[in-house]
Amino acid sequence: MHKWVMVSLFVIASVLGIAITFTTVGQHEVVEEVEEEGTLVFKAENWKFDKEEYTVELGETLELSLRNVKGVHQLQIEGLDIELLPGEEPVKVNFDEAGTYTIICSLPCGEGHETMASTLIVQ
Repeated sequence: MHKWVMVSLFVIASVLGIAITFTTVGQHEVVEEVEEEGTLVFKAENWKFDKEEYTVELGETLELSLRNVKGVHQLQIEGLDIELLPGEEPVKVNFDEAGTYTIICSLPCGEGHETMASTLIVQ
């Protein structure tokens, strides 16, 4: 009899656990992030950035930051001597020279690391 009581309790707990899981999965809200004026947030995930191309105006001053959506990444903008680390304070940059710059992940992040790149256009 003790065996049947334990099996019954296990089945009931399993069913409740599954029910709670499916209930909470449906309750998650999608939160849209709104960038503040004067900021540029690069979002990185395994093995890409959120945009293939970022464009800023010549003479514009922006606070740049990196947010890791998935995986662990660092960002480097080649030719501008800018490196962004996740979780660090934003870096204030005045884009005073027009050009096209390559953005790369500067932290080996896995099998797609070599192709993780984007472009920054200052016009």
